[in-house]
Amino acid sequence: MSLPVKVSLLVILIMAVATATWFMPRDPMFACRWAWMPGMSLGILGGLYGMACGLLAGRGKARGLLTITGAVLWGIATGAMLGGVVLRLAGTPYYVWYPWLAHWPGSLIFGAILLMIPLWYRAAEQARQAAEMQKLEAKDIAAR
Repeated sequence: MSLPVKVSLLVILIMAVATATWFMPRDPMFACRWAWMPGMSLGILGGLYGMACGLLAGRGKARGLLTITGAVLWGIATGAMLGGVVLRLAGTPYYVWYPWLAHWPGSLIFGAILLMIPLWYRAAEQARQAAEMQKLEAKDIAAR
């Protein structure tokens, strides 16, 4: 198991233990107390995803994994945002629909990252090719 996965599991475990006393499903304010959970979880996953993009795309590795993960995160954020729109149109209270509608930044950010991934891999490939050309030129100069 990689370090980012271990760290994210540790954060989720600490968060679950710290908020376990707040878990009261029969409480009428249950939705209000737990409204932060989906956005915070998506934010943590988004931060880990951004870190993975920075580390892996710059090296030209794991293109499929990053693309699929980005598409899943974008789908979750967009689905939550559209769910918030439906909840708002259904007339639910503010504390119910707002946390779901508030996923619009995640939808925009993940969508932008999905559009940028091919450019990052193209830049990594060009850098690799330029380094290979410099290595060949250095060998040619040394052979003369």
